[in-house]
Amino acid sequence: MSDGRIVVAASGYGALKLLCYHADGTLDTSFDGDGRLTLNVGTNSLTQTCVAIQPNGMIWVLASADRQW
Repeated sequence: MSDGRIVVAASGYGALKLLCYHADGTLDTSFDGDGRLTLNVGTNSLTQTCVAIQPNGMIWVLASADRQW
């Protein structure tokens, strides 16, 4: 992010996780209260492919999953 914060995306165990760190490596607790956001998606085959941050701070994550309905 433009203020030096770092956003990391990871997937596993049926969830997509976003973590936000300050430039010094500590979690940014202003990000969802504890520096972590978990989105349960219900599939273990989720892969994140791209994270983009807009100038206004909005975070976009592009992810895909193999799921049979």
